[in-house]
Amino acid sequence: MPVFLLLVAFGAAQAFAQQSEMPLSSPDHSHSLFTTDPWKLRIEDVRTHERKLVVEGDRPAAGWSPDSAAFFVNYNVASDLALSYLYTAATLDRIDVRDRIVHSDPHAGRFAGDHDYFSAVSWIDVRHVVVSFKGHTLTHSGNTLTRPLVCFDLRYRIGLDGSVERLSERTGPASSRLCD
Repeated sequence: MPVFLLLVAFGAAQAFAQQSEMPLSSPDHSHSLFTTDPWKLRIEDVRTHERKLVVEGDRPAAGWSPDSAAFFVNYNVASDLALSYLYTAATLDRIDVRDRIVHSDPHAGRFAGDHDYFSAVSWIDVRHVVVSFKGHTLTHSGNTLTRPLVCFDLRYRIGLDGSVERLSERTGPASSRLCD
């Protein structure tokens, strides 16, 4: 049974087998993102056919900016951590979304470190993306829970210049729908 990867561009989803090299083309068709196996996401310059490794991670998913100058990549690191990066297509310079949020919003630090799932959701414009930071706190000392479990869903606007703006915050107890 094939494993599928979901790639998002302009709100339209494309699914394909990870073992194939079926590309996700940039809107201007200058670059393609593709997987060569379930763990490696690569970019190809369509004109020169030069290929570069972008990231190795579990089930990477990506989405192009409307002007094709940048893209985001989301992937799972472990069962309790998902990361997201913003890349410039020309240089592959990247912004670590988790790092930017935790260092720019002191409030986010109270949630970070337990079960953290960072995910770029959609492009707002050619320079900014909406990012979801979801998860739950779960701090133990031995077998004892040292603080109440809190589920959270924070939304941010992240710029290619590294700017961070918190857009919304929802929190709730373990029994809330936020923990689904």
